[in-house]
Amino acid sequence: MSKKLVVCVCTYRRPKDLHRTLLSLEGLTFNPDAPLDVEVLVVDNDPARSAEPLCREMAQDWRFPIRYAAEPVPGIPAARNRCLDETTDADLIAFIDDDEVASPGWLDWLVTAMERTGAAVVAGPVLPIYEKRPPDWLTKGRFHDLQRMPTGSEPAYCATGNVLFRRSILKGGVRFDPELSLSGGSDVLFFEQIRRQGHRIVWCDEATIEEHVPASRMTARWILRRAFRLGTCVSLTEAKLNGQRRTLVKRSTLGLAHIALNIAALPLVPMVMAFDTSWPIRRLQKICVGSGYLYGLMGFQYLEYKR
Repeated sequence: MSKKLVVCVCTYRRPKDLHRTLLSLEGLTFNPDAPLDVEVLVVDNDPARSAEPLCREMAQDWRFPIRYAAEPVPGIPAARNRCLDETTDADLIAFIDDDEVASPGWLDWLVTAMERTGAAVVAGPVLPIYEKRPPDWLTKGRFHDLQRMPTGSEPAYCATGNVLFRRSILKGGVRFDPELSLSGGSDVLFFEQIRRQGHRIVWCDEATIEEHVPASRMTARWILRRAFRLGTCVSLTEAKLNGQRRTLVKRSTLGLAHIALNIAALPLVPMVMAFDTSWPIRRLQKICVGSGYLYGLMGFQYLEYKR
């Protein structure tokens, strides 16, 4: 008997990117010995329902069923929770972002890894694909490179950019936290809560997805703002998981260390720049992460996704 697998795509006013994502899903390949009943669910977080015409058009002559749902409550946690609500009949749920492209074997690799390991959650790598040639400092510093590790390893964190999980893990009542709607981090918090319930999360390094990086994300300003936002998210999510007092001690110490050590290293910039143009940005990035730790400890959020 085949298992039902729903691929969820949350979107907000990115019709061209969404079209590219859906086209990549149509090219997925699967092991014929492991039959799957695949469906694609697009949850549109735009009140104007801008993704609906595209979904209707593609659903007319497409390999897999496409189901469209509109989520009027703003914020990515609301859209992700709508995905959970719309997939009550699924055995497996996968997430991919609307600015990503799946490799042909992406989903098959995730399913295979899940079957071999018995894990409840399987995550994979997201590789950057640049819209135009990036500056040298950006590629040398690998600022858009995310985690990679051997297949079967247990990742330090898990996000919705490339993940497959058994729907049975939702019986514990875990949801994406709406308090993180505009700052991000609700997916990392969600999967850490899943892990702490005793469910195993493993990595599949062959299950690759490509993320398109626009020119607007190839600047030092964007890199530093993202670092600050990530720092705030770490403090906010850890406080929810471990309590405010424990997080205060850990993240205040690390935050101050990040700031002090990297400020102290800045006078070396003229000498190091001759060998590594990414080095000063890396130092500033760590200062921003440390500052984000402290900002988040005070209960503040950096609202990167404010509309």
